[in-house]
Amino acid sequence: MNDNKIDFDQVIDRNNSRSYKWDRHMYDSQVLKNVMPHDIPDHPDLLPMWTADMDFAAPQCVTDALKKRLEHPILGYPLQSESLYDAIISWQKSQYDWQIQKSQLSFCNGSIAAMCCAIQTFTRPGDKIIVQVPIYPPIPGLIVRNGRRVVENELVYREDIGRYEIDFVDLEGKLSKPMTKMIILVNPHNPVGRAWNRDELEKISRLCLRHHVILLCDDVWSDHVIVGEHHIPMGKICPENSISIFSATKSFNLAGISAAYVVIPNDRMNADYKEELLNEGVFFGNTFAEIALEAAYKGGREWMRQLKSYYLQNIVYVSQFCQTRLNGILKAINTEATYVLWIDCKKLNWTSKETEDFFLNEAKVWLSPGHVYGNGGEGFVRINVACPKSRVEDAMERIAACMMKRGLLTPPE
Repeated sequence: MNDNKIDFDQVIDRNNSRSYKWDRHMYDSQVLKNVMPHDIPDHPDLLPMWTADMDFAAPQCVTDALKKRLEHPILGYPLQSESLYDAIISWQKSQYDWQIQKSQLSFCNGSIAAMCCAIQTFTRPGDKIIVQVPIYPPIPGLIVRNGRRVVENELVYREDIGRYEIDFVDLEGKLSKPMTKMIILVNPHNPVGRAWNRDELEKISRLCLRHHVILLCDDVWSDHVIVGEHHIPMGKICPENSISIFSATKSFNLAGISAAYVVIPNDRMNADYKEELLNEGVFFGNTFAEIALEAAYKGGREWMRQLKSYYLQNIVYVSQFCQTRLNGILKAINTEATYVLWIDCKKLNWTSKETEDFFLNEAKVWLSPGHVYGNGGEGFVRINVACPKSRVEDAMERIAACMMKRGLLTPPE
């Protein structure tokens, strides 16, 4: 183990780095229309804490591996090496106690592309696909763009315990419909922060098998479980009927190097999926994505351990700040996974537009508005706390100061 402490307190200037998160002036606002319907103000001190990439340097093991590859001047068509497969198989076993086989793996240039291929493989135009709202906005959009129909199984917000649960009665009713062919299970769930437990996963599995519905599992947050049991891949629970999509990009802050892999234990489903990849022209991987993935899985374990310890402190800070300094007017939902916090703003009794304007134009903190996550998202915002603590403190102090100006808080004595 590397005992060197990683400096996550370091503030790195990301302006003018072609950052989707920071360089809003570099692209038209239409690029953001699915996640931020209103124009983004041109405040020079606007603090971006919206999209889910981290303001931390990538692991040195990854950057070193990329630099080493660039010492060779030819960047031709790559092949997946045995060492890449070995790294993935080893990671799945050590992290999730899941023994997978090389033959069960496929590669794709990103989780959304992998999801699209699964939709094309296992459903037909007009079929219904269940999603659990509130949900990451590109997922229902992807379903619609592929000519399928979205069916919502709205998660139940339990205010008494501060977390979300699955409405299984509603879910079974919708799974039983003849046109329902697939459910997309986001685990851990973005944005509500649930890491579905074994009982919940087994119940979903039984229902899907009973009603012959494919389980498409978005596991990209799998390495960010911070409470309780480690991530449980649905492929362990339901190998007969599941497709699991993983990506080291979310785990190790490599979103700009699109790399996803898919695990399908069922031989027939696996063959069908690989055939569809060929139909869509997916022949070769990405040289840098594969090098980064292998390096992260082989050398990034200690970086990941320290990372989670660091941003967990930020989560605790925001939760306590909401309760004490903001008098519980804003409430951080209890989270079991991810570095994005789901904040309940309903006590403000504002419209979605009023809430958005307050954070963007008054506090100048750029958060993700809850309503873009679909039904159940109204009255919430999502904040990314995977950044130096000084930035989190700045954001929360800005929010508190603006709430005081509004007369929502009394100044501290």
